[in-house]
Amino acid sequence: MGKEEEERQIAQLLQQMGASQNQAVVMARQLSKRADQISSDEGCSRFDALRRLLEMVKSGREGNAYEP
Repeated sequence: MGKEEEERQIAQLLQQMGASQNQAVVMARQLSKRADQISSDEGCSRFDALRRLLEMVKSGREGNAYEP
């Protein structure tokens, strides 16, 4: 899967969580870039970094603190 498709799917998920279409697209791009940074800095897979970021978003959306 390419980055564009991945970002599109992340944006869809964010919209399902309540973000507007514009917000979701911007947030998906930001999460994708941050996942690249985390995977590079921490030596983990990009998938794991993105999963962790999405878990943070989900926790925040639910009003909970993120606990890894």
